[in-house]
Amino acid sequence: MSRHARSQHLRRLARATDTLETISRLKSEQFREERDRLSQELFVNRKAVEKELADILVETTSLKRVSTQSSYFLVGRKGSGKSTIVNTVRARAGAKYKGILRLRAEDLPFGAAYATLDSATVSDARSILPPLSFFYMAWEGFFRMLMVDLLIEKADQLSPQQRAKLGPLRELASEYEGRRSANLHQFHFLSAVEYLEDYLDDLIEESPRDSTDMYAHIHLRWNVEDYSDYLLGESANASLRSIVSDCTKRVLVTLDDFDTVFDEFRRDSTREDAASRSKFERDWIRSLLHMATDAHLGREKEPSIFRQFDYCLTVPADRFLEIVAADRDSYLVQGRITTLLWSGVELCELLVKRLEKLYGCPTDVGSTALQRLEDLLAKFVPELPKMIEFEYNGRQVRIHLFLYVLRHTFWRPRGMLLYFEALLAACEGRRGRGLTSDAVRKIVSVCTSKIVRTEFVEEYRSVVPSIERILGAFRRAPQVLRVEDIHARVQSQTFVLSEGGEDMSIRGKVEVLYDLGFIGVQVDENASERSHMRHPQAFYFNEGSERFRKEYEVGFRETRFVVHPIFTEYLDIDVSGQDFMLRFEWEYLDVMHGVIAAAGFDL
Repeated sequence: MSRHARSQHLRRLARATDTLETISRLKSEQFREERDRLSQELFVNRKAVEKELADILVETTSLKRVSTQSSYFLVGRKGSGKSTIVNTVRARAGAKYKGILRLRAEDLPFGAAYATLDSATVSDARSILPPLSFFYMAWEGFFRMLMVDLLIEKADQLSPQQRAKLGPLRELASEYEGRRSANLHQFHFLSAVEYLEDYLDDLIEESPRDSTDMYAHIHLRWNVEDYSDYLLGESANASLRSIVSDCTKRVLVTLDDFDTVFDEFRRDSTREDAASRSKFERDWIRSLLHMATDAHLGREKEPSIFRQFDYCLTVPADRFLEIVAADRDSYLVQGRITTLLWSGVELCELLVKRLEKLYGCPTDVGSTALQRLEDLLAKFVPELPKMIEFEYNGRQVRIHLFLYVLRHTFWRPRGMLLYFEALLAACEGRRGRGLTSDAVRKIVSVCTSKIVRTEFVEEYRSVVPSIERILGAFRRAPQVLRVEDIHARVQSQTFVLSEGGEDMSIRGKVEVLYDLGFIGVQVDENASERSHMRHPQAFYFNEGSERFRKEYEVGFRETRFVVHPIFTEYLDIDVSGQDFMLRFEWEYLDVMHGVIAAAGFDL
């Protein structure tokens, strides 16, 4: 054997040995314990106090927009940081507001509300009354009851004239004192819904028997103020309106946790009521979006308590896709909704802040996020290589560790932290023996499989029930496909957003796959310049959706579809002959950070 052949053989043997050692390490109890410990450190508790939030907070564009109320609905996927923004906005509120209504979706009993609003009386009335009006009025009643409690609590901050009007509100509060549950928000929410049904029953009972006159009477009395008089009593409702109208400070409303609550709500459904439950939860969110936007823009049809509020309301991205499909009304184009998308620079900064906290070592804020990350890893985790080097389809690839991990994510904090949690755990106990590029790639590969299952399939199964079957249509597909190829694969697949919905058009199916991050579009360099795409592969998370939709209008003449690299092993995608996809450069990340900060993306 020649010296060159012997050298190659020894290198292959060393790589194989390293790979086996890495696999053994990933299966060990020591690795699991270290990974769990790091998880506790890197993933900040949702109930983090203000000081802890300040230490790890990244001032994202989305946070700035919500803080200034240029947007107040925050659309984001699981693990994108919605709850952190809500907690931060609340922690920073200070003396700016009269008070804060801190709501959690888990405190709002949607199951009981569904049973009430699905009653025979309400179902019959929906044929003659605007369907969303039931949800509008329930929200209005709920928030008026919350305001009663808030004004009583903040009585010492009211003017003498306002305090003089509190009597009817105190009487109302004492009336329901003995009836309310320990969870006040739950009590008020159910009261608003149950009284709404009672109010409708009374309207029907007191209406003329002639059908025409009855409809006219119900329509006349079916309004926010008459219902609020019924719910609170005329005297208390009048006092509430008067006190609130004289308030010089606004009230901050935060609402979070729809993701978990609605997942549980759908799991409780049967085949018979699945479609009804899906529509029910969409209508709760739609009505809240409409009411808050209309009040902020001064275009509500009736006086509303919503006019007194500022908001930080989170909306799950998967549910928002359903809402967009069902409702493209004006609130979608008013700029009040911001999609929580992270730039690559912001994700790097997030990782830096978490590592600073983990190691108790602040870095120079005057340096770039990349330099700070490199300094931390070099000091505390020298076993991790700065650059990853390997051969891909006969070509040598050399890429920064952070950029290599980034291409395996949907640009969300949770995914980035999960990868580095595993990489750091794998370095524990190596005593200075560095991980090879092959070992890093193996660790990323193992994490990728888990992330696809938990951060993609499980997340979207509730909104696209056939998601696994849809992905299966791409098993062993080429990574790059023509428009007719992808149409052929999705045409026979049923795409239904939630149970009981209608199958989508071919274009709608492709748009959903793009919005989910499963596919992107790829153009050659010349077409990229003409279409103002800054990277040859455009996915929703790195280039937004506008370019994708414009390409659809012209028939994708110079464009191909590309499957996200994260799915190549999961679906055994054919990458033969292809370039190394989603190879980002730092210059590109800097440019797109500025683009997102200036204009943002539309989901």
